[in-house]
Amino acid sequence: MPHRTPVYISAILVMVSLACKMGLDLSTETPLPAGPVDFYVSPLGSDDNHCTSLQFACPSITAAAARSRPGDRILVAPGVYTRESHPTEGGGQEGLILIQDLTILGSSAADTIIDAGGLHSGIVIRDGANVNIQNITVRNAGGNSPYGVVVLDGSFLELENSVVQENANIGIWVKHANISITGVTVTQNGAALPNNTATAAGILNEGGQVSITNSSIEGNYNGGIFNTEGAVLNVIHSAVANNSGGLPGITNLGEAVISRSGIYANRSTFLTGPTSGIENRGSMQIDSSHISQNQGGGINNLEASLSLSYVTIAFNEKAGLYAAGPQVRVSNSIIAGHTERDCVLDPEQGIILADANLDSDGTCGFPKTAPPTEILFEVMEGYGDFIPQFGLAVESPAINAAAGPCVPQDLRGIDRPQGSACDLGAFEVEEVLIVSTLPAPTATSETPAAGLTALPAPPVVVTARDVLCLEGPGSWYAIVSAISEEVAVNEIARGADPAWVVVDNPRYPGRSCWLQINDLANLPLFPISFPVAPVPPTPTPGG
Repeated sequence: MPHRTPVYISAILVMVSLACKMGLDLSTETPLPAGPVDFYVSPLGSDDNHCTSLQFACPSITAAAARSRPGDRILVAPGVYTRESHPTEGGGQEGLILIQDLTILGSSAADTIIDAGGLHSGIVIRDGANVNIQNITVRNAGGNSPYGVVVLDGSFLELENSVVQENANIGIWVKHANISITGVTVTQNGAALPNNTATAAGILNEGGQVSITNSSIEGNYNGGIFNTEGAVLNVIHSAVANNSGGLPGITNLGEAVISRSGIYANRSTFLTGPTSGIENRGSMQIDSSHISQNQGGGINNLEASLSLSYVTIAFNEKAGLYAAGPQVRVSNSIIAGHTERDCVLDPEQGIILADANLDSDGTCGFPKTAPPTEILFEVMEGYGDFIPQFGLAVESPAINAAAGPCVPQDLRGIDRPQGSACDLGAFEVEEVLIVSTLPAPTATSETPAAGLTALPAPPVVVTARDVLCLEGPGSWYAIVSAISEEVAVNEIARGADPAWVVVDNPRYPGRSCWLQINDLANLPLFPISFPVAPVPPTPTPGG
């Protein structure tokens, strides 16, 4: 995700750097004014400075925090900060410790970095402090306290537009505290954790409250999120993906709500259960989300409370849903395309079915079954989002098939319904706009104004049937959109593959896509001046 720095912060930090380079002696202590104060941190700062003027800065956040009062702000210039540590009573070291209400603003997560050097934790927030941190990377925690960010003792952290990566143990550890995570990437943590450790490497919520929005928990080495008994977890429009090790993407023993999110491509080298997507032993509600392509199964529900609404569970390498216990409710969802079977149910209890559902092999007890290729098509680009997803085939039986109340939006934020009723699963098919029902343009007798040359109208082709418009000439390319039968679209290039034509996509004007000539009601017209579109590189699996 892009990170943007307010202009006034950038200007202040530039002034700080210039003052330090000029060697100005501005370290004289002055009384702090009443009210909140801004402190400044720069790699060019000095411990002799008191950090409260635009002309000079402290060399570390630790030094600025020691001078601050509750409610102050710390503005951090670009740089790699390796001096954020405190000695402990046992002779070891702890990272940056924050014990009062503060706001810490970096320049961007790409260039404002707290590096623990493998010696200690990154940031520790305790004693009930209320802290806001933005635009900072925390990495390389290790030693006796190998945690990237730790929030303890009733404290609250609001972490925004930041990165927590490459910490030896847990990326973010919340113990009896609260954290709000927005626009954050938690990645590549837990390399030192054994595969059979019952602690997720991405985020451990131990009896606290964790809210995750517009974030990615990905590529961690022992699972993504572990939510303990008594803990509360909310995941909104976020990805939990490509985590490995002995734990699934999400392990829940407490209360969890997942909305408009993707739990996908998690894998395990030491899987202790049947699933690498989600294991639920507490209470979990999931809506408008997809659980797909996990190395094990999609969801393993163990005598726990589980509610699925408008969920797509697809193409996991084992079963889609393992459901034991009487408290499983599934409504308006799709479970399809699994290597073993779609559902493994308790034969005595089954699941509670509400409204409409669809599977691909009849093992879930749903009223409707269809082959997976008739239900879903794969969309790896995520329609410009960071969450890959599975959309619906052109004539999928899931379209307009939902019963009961709709949820307001699908996974991408598209309003529901787009048709006569909501679609099943996480993905709502957008209504395809009829761009033109006019015949192809004909010559006109109108004379252009003096001195101007009439521009020819682009040639038009008309679809002969419902078709998929692709990013390249072949079914292995990503789908841009479906186009309905008898829709006129503008040609923009001839394809280097002569069996295909490149058109302006009617649903996303200005975005090109490829149509097969055999799917058209009329042959394309290629003016001599028409460009030839080269064949795009063949996509690689998972790329």
